[in-house]
Amino acid sequence: MKIQNTGREEINLTFNEYAIKDVLEVMGPGGINLEVPVDVIESSNSTGDWQITSYGKYGDLKQFINIADAIGYNNYEIRFTTNDSEYYTSGSFWGETPWRSNDPKAADKVPFEIWDIGISDSDDDDIRLTIKTLDDYRSLLDDSIRVDQDGQWSQLENGDWEPIIAYFADSTYQEPLPESSGRTIDASIFKIGKVIISGELPA
Repeated sequence: MKIQNTGREEINLTFNEYAIKDVLEVMGPGGINLEVPVDVIESSNSTGDWQITSYGKYGDLKQFINIADAIGYNNYEIRFTTNDSEYYTSGSFWGETPWRSNDPKAADKVPFEIWDIGISDSDDDDIRLTIKTLDDYRSLLDDSIRVDQDGQWSQLENGDWEPIIAYFADSTYQEPLPESSGRTIDASIFKIGKVIISGELPA
């Protein structure tokens, strides 16, 4: 039996152990399934109101969403809901990795949930992730990432929302979250990060 490993060459060109294939809008306003999903990495969504971007120094921007090279082979969903999610505000300082620091819980909530939905269509393996947003940024190496240091998830003057990070904190996501996130030693729990929504918030 001969297996044609389609796409392996492209994957090998990335800097990460795992590679992100697509960043797609699969549902439009009202939760309606799109007949054809829309690629939203640096391109407008189906209504032209928003897009997804990230940041980094080299290569394909969508690969920078794999923040700790731990995304694996699973699929992930950002679900905009009316329920909202508690979250932590993090900051980046010289020599400090923001997503691994002990950060305070924000006073407000964000209007979305983030889920690791696994590799199957079954809901049985879906895991809700904990969210951090970057609210402070100082670096000697890169000053291109702007934030609004107001203690909440904010939209900047250029239309970008502050970067989002999602990680696996526990087997069950339960609110209220602890008042602080605690410092993280194991980077492998961080599944996606540096996700930036640019434009209006999805419906």
